Amino acid sequence: MSLTSFLNQPDVKVKFKNEFPKPKFTPTSKILAPLIADRPGLAGTAFDYLLRFYLKRAYPKAKVSEWIAEKSLKLMQAKPYFYVTVVLDTDKGSIYEDDSFIRSSIKIIAKARENYTRYLKTGRISNSLLKSCLYLSQLDAVYRRDYKDEEIGYISKNCVSDLKKLSSLLTPDLFPIKKVCVLNPSFKAASMVGGADADLLIDDLLIDIKTVKTLSLQRPYFNQIMGYYCLYKLGGINGIERNKKHEIKRLGIYYSRYQYLYTFNVADVINKKGFSSFLKWFKKRALKGD
Repeated sequence: MSLTSFLNQPDVKVKFKNEFPKPKFTPTSKILAPLIADRPGLAGTAFDYLLRFYLKRAYPKAKVSEWIAEKSLKLMQAKPYFYVTVVLDTDKGSIYEDDSFIRSSIKIIAKARENYTRYLKTGRISNSLLKSCLYLSQLDAVYRRDYKDEEIGYISKNCVSDLKKLSSLLTPDLFPIKKVCVLNPSFKAASMVGGADADLLIDDLLIDIKTVKTLSLQRPYFNQIMGYYCLYKLGGINGIERNKKHEIKRLGIYYSRYQYLYTFNVADVINKKGFSSFLKWFKKRALKGD
């Protein structure tokens, strides 16, 4: 189970709807990066990588964590029998193991590290960097158990063009940072839902990124960011001490195709009197599983 699958449980959906009223959402922004990619989900995950790279260069003190793609490689190396193909050589009449999938993944990560380091020095978003982000997003799917090995290592020109357009909308004033910046923050209590990691934590604002065609605050989007907040309240964020000096007070969603950051105050959507009881229910229900 993951946070997403947990939130998709019928009783959980009802509980979140009753507990958290959606805030007002009336933006008038126009789409600035219409969908070009033939694999929108891949482009979206690639943009997550690119934005984190961008913020690390803009704010060198930003805390980073291990790439999900790197976790994927470790998973493959720890359980190679899932990712190594047994091949029958009909000419020689022999059987051998083909580990090209793992070897390709090693090369993808090594190249991405090279492009990432170069970008931090130069600030130039090259096509090579964009491709690395797309390859990394392919490997993410291995860790999340949602991949097809024949797709690893192949990306279309449309995906590269799509990511390039999205990158052109990044500007320094979009995410002003004062003291705290955590890229891809993970939650100490995430194990109760099988794992969860958000996209950005900037000062008192926790942000989820949506690279979607439609500018709307759908209930699943809202539930997801509220789910992250619940995990934060239940255990905090890895690498960040939770205290009065640092507390998440706002939640937000960045709609990358619209260059629009939507935020709202936690206090506006939470019933303080009943929230502690809700957290107890959340923990109990999460530990129960599907």
